[in-house]
Amino acid sequence: MSHAKKIIESIISNKPYSVKTTVNEAMAERIGLILEQELERLGAGLLTEKVETDPVGKEDGDIN
Repeated sequence: MSHAKKIIESIISNKPYSVKTTVNEAMAERIGLILEQELERLGAGLLTEKVETDPVGKEDGDIN
């Protein structure tokens, strides 16, 4: 059953705690999906990012 249906049924049944619980579950689920998408987007960039390092034995003043 969808979150919206659960909320409507809880309102009709006069169960405010159930409404609150269902709303919190829906929000947590949505936030989780958004975070997952952002991590995938950021991770994809990190995996394709190329880091140039100095050739072996040819060091300069920086740390790479």
